[in-house]
Amino acid sequence: MQSIISKTFSGLLVAGLLAMPAQAQDAPAEERPSDGLQFFCGKTFDSASGGQIPTTLVWQPEKEGNVALIRWKSEYFGKDTQKRCQLVSAKFQKLWNSGQLNFITTGTVRKQPIVCGVASEGDTCSGQNQLFQLKPFADSSSLIAQLEGVFQGKVSSPVYESGGGSASKYLNMQSLLRNRAVVSRQAPNK
Repeated sequence: MQSIISKTFSGLLVAGLLAMPAQAQDAPAEERPSDGLQFFCGKTFDSASGGQIPTTLVWQPEKEGNVALIRWKSEYFGKDTQKRCQLVSAKFQKLWNSGQLNFITTGTVRKQPIVCGVASEGDTCSGQNQLFQLKPFADSSSLIAQLEGVFQGKVSSPVYESGGGSASKYLNMQSLLRNRAVVSRQAPNK
């Protein structure tokens, strides 16, 4: 199953993040009150390689620890995994702060499959809310199912990025954060 995720969720981001269209939003998002959540790029152990790999982590003050969201392994889009991890982690933080990361879903921008954060179920993906791009041949339904398992606490490891398609399922970000186990207690550098 992990290899499916590695193939499905890999190489996601960079091309789409670097070439996002400038689009106006319908209404400016209100800033989310500070809850102390901090998305950042750290490192976690990967048993397959036996080494540390870049991972999008979330510091959760109420848990006094970090939870892992995405382990970055693929260099499909030509960027190194550390750089992608940093770019995507910053996008998670920006959308969270603006109140636009209540749900995660998939969609298409410029004929490319993406994963995005949206404020409400029914909202669609755009260049403005894109978190990362998926490989053109990746199966976003599998990705969403994998993410849902993570969100529900049925899968203990974070998703491995390695790939997309289209799905209209919306995954609740609060559920993800509530159900993830702490992987480290070290607070991120500010």
